[in-house]
Amino acid sequence: MKYYKSADNQIFIYEDDVIAPPEYTPITAAVAKSTLLATAKKRLLEEIKTVPYTISRFQMMAILMVTKSSEGKTLYEIIDDHLKNQIGENDAAILLKTAWDTLPDFDRDSAIVKTVQQVLNLSDGFVDDIFRKAHVLAM
Repeated sequence: MKYYKSADNQIFIYEDDVIAPPEYTPITAAVAKSTLLATAKKRLLEEIKTVPYTISRFQMMAILMVTKSSEGKTLYEIIDDHLKNQIGENDAAILLKTAWDTLPDFDRDSAIVKTVQQVLNLSDGFVDDIFRKAHVLAM
């Protein structure tokens, strides 16, 4: 591992075979683990302040499966039940069911997200938080 510091004193760690940007200064002295963790935490918090526009299917399903409603059911169960049990087979219902079952990614302003938000009466802030939390999940 190689350690570098940017002009604004952020610390970056690269594998030995990775070439760091030329504007970074190599650090030859040991860096305290607490400093590295604090820097990583700061960068993560800055990153999740912004609402990601798109999250993957894995991220969406994972966050919905661990987020419980006030009734004790997961958001995944509530949404899945609602979409699977829609009355009528009109074009909109068919499209929503198909999107729920097959979309590889979910956009914040997509029809499926907006419809679920409206049906479940979820605030913009709540849905934004779901996207932020899902964004930091990785396989």
